[in-house]
Amino acid sequence: MSETSRESRQNLNVLLLVDFLPDPAHPDPWLKNKNIFVHRQVLKVAGGSPMACPVLIPFLPGLVQAFYRTRGLSVKFPKPRSGNDGGITFHTVRYNHLPRKYIQSKTSALLNFVHKSEQEFDLIHCHTLFDLGVCALELKKQLKIPLVVTAYGTDINWLFETDPARRASPEIDRATREVLRGADAAIGVSRDLCGKMEQLEVDPGKINWVPNGVDRELFGPGNKAAEREKLGWEQDKKTILYVGNIIETKGLGELVDAVSLL
Repeated sequence: MSETSRESRQNLNVLLLVDFLPDPAHPDPWLKNKNIFVHRQVLKVAGGSPMACPVLIPFLPGLVQAFYRTRGLSVKFPKPRSGNDGGITFHTVRYNHLPRKYIQSKTSALLNFVHKSEQEFDLIHCHTLFDLGVCALELKKQLKIPLVVTAYGTDINWLFETDPARRASPEIDRATREVLRGADAAIGVSRDLCGKMEQLEVDPGKINWVPNGVDRELFGPGNKAAEREKLGWEQDKKTILYVGNIIETKGLGELVDAVSLL
């Protein structure tokens, strides 16, 4: 796309890369709300900048899942999806999921999608550093358009784990560093993540702290005593609230151990 045609448009045309977005039609209850914070964020942006979201699904997904089960692993894939949701246009994109080769297959499928769609994208925004970030970095090079990546936690934190069982593999560590350094802008949702990006030798000038937003129509200050009464909780009893997915990486095991010490 020529610079003239880019400048003639007031809105950016964004290629959105994310592993999952909430899908009300998906039978898996966990996936119905997966990445809901990302979804709400991009819906706000899509109001002024249209977004195309490729939904990456392997050919024969059931066979791929069966293969990983034989190795004690569980993998999930989105369901085919098309149509527009608040400015986000979904496109089902199929790829060959081959062990150790699937990132290259995803990249090829995404490039094929862009060329066939004939859309003139101004920007790539990727919400997963590995493995979609690797695909996004190659797309940036091939399409010659800027890349923005957002880090949410584990995608960077596991590079700093001291427990070898939890630490990212050398391959993922290396690829994640390349994605962060190769992107035109990197967003961290916490100051801690931004600090870790600097430790990974990412140019500080392109690191941006943008915390996750809060829907103020849903959340706001209230009367603690009144809310405790509604829930039937004792007024003077200490209460600990956990909000998040019930998965190991959220540290629920450590939370239970900590509570037992109180």
